[in-house]
Amino acid sequence: MPLLSLFAWPITAAFGPVAAFNVSCLLAPALAGWTAFILCRYITGRSWPAFAGGYVFGFSPYIAAQMTGHLVLVAVWPIPLAVYLAIRRVNGDIGPSGFTILLALLVAAQFLMELELAATLAFFGGLAMLAAVPLAPADVRRRLYIAILNSGVAAVLAATLLSPYLYYMLAFPVESGPPWPPDIFSADLLNFVIPTPANLVGGFQVFRTISSRFPGNLGETSAYLSPGLIIIAIAFAFTHWREWTGRLLIAMLAFFCILSMGNLLHIGGVAKFPLPWNLFLYLPLIDKALPVRLTMFTFLILAIMTAVWLSAAPVRSAVRPAIAILAVLLMLPNLKADFWVNRLNLPSFVAAGHERKYLRENDVVLPLPKHPYGDGMLWQAVSGMYFRIAEGYLGPDPQGFEQWQAGDPWQFLEFLAKHNVTAIIISDKRWHEVWAEGPVSWKLAQADRKKSLTEFYQSVLKVDPIKLDDAFIFKVPPDLLAPYREALARP
Repeated sequence: MPLLSLFAWPITAAFGPVAAFNVSCLLAPALAGWTAFILCRYITGRSWPAFAGGYVFGFSPYIAAQMTGHLVLVAVWPIPLAVYLAIRRVNGDIGPSGFTILLALLVAAQFLMELELAATLAFFGGLAMLAAVPLAPADVRRRLYIAILNSGVAAVLAATLLSPYLYYMLAFPVESGPPWPPDIFSADLLNFVIPTPANLVGGFQVFRTISSRFPGNLGETSAYLSPGLIIIAIAFAFTHWREWTGRLLIAMLAFFCILSMGNLLHIGGVAKFPLPWNLFLYLPLIDKALPVRLTMFTFLILAIMTAVWLSAAPVRSAVRPAIAILAVLLMLPNLKADFWVNRLNLPSFVAAGHERKYLRENDVVLPLPKHPYGDGMLWQAVSGMYFRIAEGYLGPDPQGFEQWQAGDPWQFLEFLAKHNVTAIIISDKRWHEVWAEGPVSWKLAQADRKKSLTEFYQSVLKVDPIKLDDAFIFKVPPDLLAPYREALARP
């Protein structure tokens, strides 16, 4: 997410990474809503229907769900603008050069904020344009072919701009197949009508009971359409089916709803039978996307439908605005929930800027507990990247990594030698709850459960820790790791 980091840099420099994260979380939905408003305003020519469309996208259940833990997946503002440019190109309101350059910049911007969204935008955006060809009348079809050709050139230009990142992404072998099981991170059929606790109405116990059975976690149960949006989609289908653009939107809405349910249909958490997503598991890059995240495109289509349907309402009719208001009310986020606020696990010596008293610049630190139970990456960021870390979160752990850490003291020391670890920081702010959870990295002490973790490291490293108010710091003796480095250096 280098682009997001660049945008947030002034706030990070002035107020720290936590403030930058909070401000980014507040701005991301508004930016998504604003760019969707621009798109809907261009399509309808009216502001209030476009405002409703912007809200449907920018404050959708997809955004609410991802706000619980995935800032990068909320940074979707380039996607409505990409659709906006494509429609303007087909309509002849923008020339080929301007369209190609701007679209390439948007794809590159999305890539630099979230690769998965950029890949799905390019792939499914291309599919949508191809699907429009047989539906469009002859005079539009020629303009569509030109727009598709221009989009291909834009993709090449974007790839050229991103070539340093693409090189390091493709030059080294990666594990084949999806990094996360697609059958777990897929939309449950009931989730389209049953909200989760991320939405206000989802806080009722009857809905909480049902939604607790959905596959995935709270951040990946984002398919709730609300009765208001379902009514709008059905009404749109009745009133715009004769138009080729209406048929395209209806077909793409159904397409994304089906794909978001993944490779297996789940009803109330129970897997039933295979679905078309299995075909996409054979495609490079796309096979690594989580199907439930395609609901983002579902809400973008619903935003356009809402704006178009409202713009056609009779001037004095209150029925359509009332249905739109119902849709908005049923999508409101559950601001009373406690999952919007996280308790930081930040050692006081790092918070006070005293890490220089105990660590050398560029020391390689092993922060414990590890992700997702610890905040070692935050410690590093708060310190101004003063030290490096040997463990962080960039995605799922490579196969075998956890088992390698979870062995006897010899394996642990080998890990330290492999990553040139010079210090270990153990924060005890969440000690008891993490120990009770029993993540793999804490199982190092399983050989003797009576010992505390600090006693375990004390016996393995043969040094006493530096004891602070809420943390222990172990300085790893270099001589202790020398035999392990020699063993690792042998062919």
